[in-house]
Amino acid sequence: MIPQPISGDPCELAPRWGISLQLAARLSLASERIERAGLGVPLIISGFRTCEEQLALAEAGRPAAPCDKSTHTRCPATGADVWLSSADDTSSTDGIKLAAVAIAESVGLRVGGGGPVKPNGLPVDWNHWDLGPV
Repeated sequence: MIPQPISGDPCELAPRWGISLQLAARLSLASERIERAGLGVPLIISGFRTCEEQLALAEAGRPAAPCDKSTHTRCPATGADVWLSSADDTSSTDGIKLAAVAIAESVGLRVGGGGPVKPNGLPVDWNHWDLGPV
């Protein structure tokens, strides 16, 4: 799917990406706060995915939980991958990402899927935001 800005009605976001309404509402709230802080426009890039898609991500070297632990492989999914319009690899700083992570956590999202964290506190999989472990 083509990335979509996280804005507007969570009731429209949830079915398009196969995510829970609770997750869509928290993503929308975080998005509003991130934009207001001038950190960029949050985009949803992945919500629900099949076990096969999850395994393919793991094989490609992306952080990906086993299918039975993933917040992406149940429908509706309770996890989503997001990106910031300001966070492309050539111009982003970990500071921008850390600020966005702090906002996401302030609205009740878990960031990083419980995976490893860099020494500066940024989760390795910083753009995975979910409602908590499966």
